[in-house]
Amino acid sequence: MLRILLITYILGASLYSNILCRKKIVKELYLLEEGYPSWVVSDNESLIFSPAFLATDHNITKRSPLLGLSIIQHKQPLDRYEEMVIRKPKSSNRFAIDDELYVKGEIVKPQIGMEFAEFSDFIPDNVMIISGCCITAGLSIGGDKFIDADYIKHFIENDNVYLGDVGARFHEQNGKIFVHRVNPFFTQNPFVEGDEILYIDGEQTGSLENFAKNIIFSPPNRVVEFELLRNDELIESSVEVALLMGGGLLSDTFLENIGVWFEDDLFVANIHKGSAFAKSGLKNSYRLVSINGRDVKSEDEVKAFLSKQKITLPDKFNFLFRHKDYGDLSVELKTNRELLGGKSSGDPFSFGSSAIANRVGLTTGELKFEGNWNGSYIDRTNNGFYDIYNQIPLAEYLSY
Repeated sequence: MLRILLITYILGASLYSNILCRKKIVKELYLLEEGYPSWVVSDNESLIFSPAFLATDHNITKRSPLLGLSIIQHKQPLDRYEEMVIRKPKSSNRFAIDDELYVKGEIVKPQIGMEFAEFSDFIPDNVMIISGCCITAGLSIGGDKFIDADYIKHFIENDNVYLGDVGARFHEQNGKIFVHRVNPFFTQNPFVEGDEILYIDGEQTGSLENFAKNIIFSPPNRVVEFELLRNDELIESSVEVALLMGGGLLSDTFLENIGVWFEDDLFVANIHKGSAFAKSGLKNSYRLVSINGRDVKSEDEVKAFLSKQKITLPDKFNFLFRHKDYGDLSVELKTNRELLGGKSSGDPFSFGSSAIANRVGLTTGELKFEGNWNGSYIDRTNNGFYDIYNQIPLAEYLSY
């Protein structure tokens, strides 16, 4: 009898807690005029996930293309609402909840860098992922993926919300962190595939999840000290953190560093106006078919091929693009080795030394980049989703 009463009490308490939790979450939810959900983060601001949310009648004060997050500033105070509380709980149990949905589940995979976290069920986008204490642990992006609380908090609390890159992608094996892929278009990149990362800034690496956040959340121009193990040889290297150009909701092939982004199946989605690709005549909707005669069919294949070019970088790259109406376009670009070996500029939004950059003439077309991620300016001459990146000066690692 006592056991039955205890179970009944626990179930009742859980149900009551869920009801209170839903009431709390609903107070944090602000529906925009279009009925689109946003989540209150201050007395006049709310947060949304929407890669394509570029409506001009909303004052978008801050955006992250990689995460698809935006902050909207409202004309009227949101004093009838409560600010969301963001914290990463220790338990893996989670609930997906909004004003209509309530799903109990758990974390299948944590977010590691720009690889989003996974929930145990499929849910719509902009649904809050919460802990049992009604604390925001993430925000869904649709399907079984969600943005982790730490990435949301970093976005909200930092004026410059750009994410950092050290020119490599990492993976974990048997509790050790190794270099998986290396970006050949990155100034003074010290990494080689297979390097084991022993220490970062004198500290042991810890988990890959925390290691990735240590790099991605780095402030502009931070110099990171690494101790590597390569073929039983200890190597000490330093890297100045640069702007992460791809990953998350954007493609991540390493070609983003030289001004081209892709959609599914390697169809060109965006071309930086100042890039060698733009000068070659490449347009959106062309599909990348091969690099230096090597067929490529996915982002991973492009990244794997380019990573292996880092040690013996060729003098030229030949990219073959194909369009269903216009046929094939062969783009041959020359490698500028002096840019890849030079020191970084001190400008977190450019690549290569400032002296070399001035000599080769960095250009952004008619756009001027002021060095922050604020404002709702949209480059309507190209895909508005990429307007932040289209304003960033590029060093010509490859020239046309």
